Amino acid sequence: MGVAAMLIIVCHAYANGVGMSVPMQKITGLGGCGVDMFLFLSGMGLTCSLTGRNAISVTETNICQWYKKRYCRILTPYLIFAVPVYAIIADINNQCISKYLFNISTISYWLDGWGLWFVAMLLPLYLVAPFIISLLTSDKGYLWLGVLMVMSILFALVHFPNDSVMSHVQFCANRLPGFFMGVYMWRAICKGGKLSLWLGVGAPLLAYIVLYVVNHSFGLCFSLFWLMTLPLLIISSLLVSKIRWLRYVSRFMGNISLESYCTNVFVPSLLMSIFNVRSSMFGYIASVCACILLSVIINRLADCLNHKIFKAI
Repeated sequence: MGVAAMLIIVCHAYANGVGMSVPMQKITGLGGCGVDMFLFLSGMGLTCSLTGRNAISVTETNICQWYKKRYCRILTPYLIFAVPVYAIIADINNQCISKYLFNISTISYWLDGWGLWFVAMLLPLYLVAPFIISLLTSDKGYLWLGVLMVMSILFALVHFPNDSVMSHVQFCANRLPGFFMGVYMWRAICKGGKLSLWLGVGAPLLAYIVLYVVNHSFGLCFSLFWLMTLPLLIISSLLVSKIRWLRYVSRFMGNISLESYCTNVFVPSLLMSIFNVRSSMFGYIASVCACILLSVIINRLADCLNHKIFKAI
């Protein structure tokens, strides 16, 4: 999770107005695969929490309690961030209270494409996660994995008007293969399976090259980020295991991964707007440090609130 959070910070540099060359834009843009790494690891984590360490069945878990814990861990830090920050944005843009509530609800992403799309995606994804997990952990899980992956990929072929509801749904659906792989990977690990170098690195890179050529040859929009997930996870795991300081940084960033995503989307540009300054690499680094500090505060507050909520339920 920590490596994924750091990649997302890198990815947002250009989006937050940091000037850079075209090659650097492409390099930093690859940090977007951090979201897919997060989805992959979330798939593994949700499967573990729902089925246990043997990945036997979802029926043995209290689904209601599972939902409460999952949604509290998303919504509590999100609302601690969104309620004040969206209020500042609404004040700057002279938005009415209904627009403010519309934005906080995450419906604004699906209709207008505005807001934290990743949080907007997680809310319905977690709702159907038990059903997906039951399919992918069944005896025919490998078949369901193929079906879900093909459906997600083919959905990218459908043309929808820009900024339409379906185009926003399509954008999120394009990133779901990483989640499906994470669920199935946990099942494979529990059954004693081993990941070969070919399946972990070779096959994804080959598929990446093929889909890259297809995208640019036919003007399609297959998401390629999820294909980088396994190779990057393998490489980052090796680095984290060998480099002690990177292990500490990764663990620290992993604890505030969701909060870091929320803050880095809006806070840098918001600070520039409030103080009327242009973005620069130094300014962005300073704002990232501010975002990390804010993320830690939000994380601590969310932990305290969730502890009280979990005791109450």
